Amino acid sequence: MASPTEQAAKLKEDGNRLYGLKDYAAAHGKYSKAISLDASNAVLYANRAACLFAMKKSAISMLSSVPSESSTSNLSPATEIDPLYTKAWARLGAAFKNVPGCKGQSIEAYRRALSTLPIENLSESERNIKVQCETELASVTKKTPTDGKYVVAPPEFAEKLPWQRALRMKAELQAEVARGILSSGWVLFLAYEEFTMGMNMIKQVRRIGPSGGIFGGKEGIQWLSNSLITDSRVFHLDDPDFLKKYRIQVEFEVVQNKAFVTGGAENLITEIPKMLEESGWDVARPAFTTTVRCWMMSGFLTDSLGGDSPGAVQFYDEVIQALEWGRQAWRNVPKEQRGAVFEDTFLRGVKCLRFDCYMKASLADPSKFPLEMLHQDAQDMIREVNAAVIPSDPHLHPGYILASFVYPKGHALAMTGSYRDLGKVKASRSDAKPGEAETCLREAVKAYQQAADVYPKDDENHVYYLCCSYDLLILCGSYSVREALTIGEKVRAALPGMKKIWEFSSMASERDKCITRVLAAEADLRKEVEAGRYTMSSYVSPIIVAQ
Repeated sequence: MASPTEQAAKLKEDGNRLYGLKDYAAAHGKYSKAISLDASNAVLYANRAACLFAMKKSAISMLSSVPSESSTSNLSPATEIDPLYTKAWARLGAAFKNVPGCKGQSIEAYRRALSTLPIENLSESERNIKVQCETELASVTKKTPTDGKYVVAPPEFAEKLPWQRALRMKAELQAEVARGILSSGWVLFLAYEEFTMGMNMIKQVRRIGPSGGIFGGKEGIQWLSNSLITDSRVFHLDDPDFLKKYRIQVEFEVVQNKAFVTGGAENLITEIPKMLEESGWDVARPAFTTTVRCWMMSGFLTDSLGGDSPGAVQFYDEVIQALEWGRQAWRNVPKEQRGAVFEDTFLRGVKCLRFDCYMKASLADPSKFPLEMLHQDAQDMIREVNAAVIPSDPHLHPGYILASFVYPKGHALAMTGSYRDLGKVKASRSDAKPGEAETCLREAVKAYQQAADVYPKDDENHVYYLCCSYDLLILCGSYSVREALTIGEKVRAALPGMKKIWEFSSMASERDKCITRVLAAEADLRKEVEAGRYTMSSYVSPIIVAQ
């Protein structure tokens, strides 16, 4: 009979073969069995972590880790058993690289990997790993556009933030509701309330006792993810230790709710029916809900703090796949049993978060993230919202109505505008049909104007998308003076109300440059009309003016 070490070696070979076939889940199982037989083999831990990393489903990369299952935790025994194991340090660097807030650990791991290599006479494999680590180290240490995007705001500035300004206007906005006017302030009220509830729970979570147990509330992730569904612009950091506390909160909720920390949607779809059959909805519902909410949060943090839009898209795709499966499998199960995450409004919110990430990912790699797919998703969203029945319950929070039915349509229309705008580049190629580029521009102008009209007039998106439509209008072969001045008038009219709430938003700098440019152009055009050189019926082009 083979010894445990020999059995482990055979399992390792099986795992290597499965890994080569890209069956990472099966390979992970083989390495885990091998570890149970030979726990002192550093290679086994590194290989098992490589499976998690290859699946991009490791618990640590999802920020939903428990120590025994995360890719970094799988690697820790490898580096402890063999501190000179180069591959383990390199894989640890790669694992930490994908975790927002863990740049320092990634840098340290890559440096440790390089320090284990010989100074000279390197083998081919050693040279390859040296180049890989040096390249990755340079990438990690390079400052990204999102570095420092979310900072701890000083108290004197905190009062200027949009949600604080909106709160001080609440009585005024309530009076407007009676007249049928819904302000963007209502979305901020709701989102900020949810965000505050979630952040307060995360700030209170802590480890206790020598065993490292965790004390905290079980709904922190729910509140925080709900705030992003309502309006992600409310997200801000007022605690420099947020990520550290957040990971503890996730670990606590994952354990408490028996969430699935390895594998993606396919694994969840396979395992959750078994849990439901064995333990019922009271166990399966929180397990499923916590899992998809953690994935959703990871998508948001991977993009907003980590600057990895393609990675964020993958997280959102896992959420959407799992939710769409559950909505079909449990379509006849009451909401109270299956959970709120299966409602149209939640799925709609996840898709909206995905929109911006997909756009950025497409700009970086259009072959992998074709814009046509984004356009199709945006059209599907518009049709869905148009077909939706808005609840008539007078007790519903106005912010819920806006976040669930109004903003998703506006967001989708804006994505359509972006798609048409970018489409003009393709339409400018030599083999394009005559006028195709201008057609794309005019369609983009129309989509941006429609998006602006959907949002409340005091929302910064209303003004910003009007400005986008103006910028593109004047690029058309010729444009109507009346149309250009009408857009400018709308911008001027909405500006005071928008500034009351959104003057100091995160997009204020870009937005205000756009507003200044548009209003200056509109003022110049109006002077031409007043001077009699143009009329309201004129069509302007760089070459001629048609009366």
